[in-house]
Amino acid sequence: MPIRRTAFEFHETQQIRQWWIWLVVIILDIYFFIGFLYRAFLHLTYFDNRFDQDFYGIGTLILIIINTLMYVSKMELSITPRGVALRFYPFRTEWQVFPWELIRHIRIRRFSAIREFSGWGVRLKSVGHGIAYLFGGCRALELILRNDATVLISTQRPMEMMQFLRAIFAKYLMSDMHK
Repeated sequence: MPIRRTAFEFHETQQIRQWWIWLVVIILDIYFFIGFLYRAFLHLTYFDNRFDQDFYGIGTLILIIINTLMYVSKMELSITPRGVALRFYPFRTEWQVFPWELIRHIRIRRFSAIREFSGWGVRLKSVGHGIAYLFGGCRALELILRNDATVLISTQRPMEMMQFLRAIFAKYLMSDMHK
């Protein structure tokens, strides 16, 4: 279901840009790349067997693919009068829409990515059923759906999101009163 951008919406895009994550990634890249170069191009006796050369070559290739996916991946969140929508590019290009009718409870809350979900990224909740889209920070939009599933979406702009949610609910509460 396509999302049409309107003036009355909250939109946020998040990417993995934490410096310490990229520091770890770069250190791993350098380790595998130097190991691969030693045998493949410099013909040094760094490796004892062919397995080592293949291991570093395949490891380097896998890291390049993972790094590229990490760099281009982004999560887009949109809150509109129709509901909450999100997509996780490049893995999910279609918008996943949660209409207001399917949402039983909504709130912005603190979370601990390590304690609650063992890290960042797209995570399945270990207790209960639900999914978390965590890209950093310690605040998230929590949706509890009518089927009791939970969706947690991290946000870097919790105050703006809260103001928008208050405005959207005030607008629709007022329109219901005039019916």
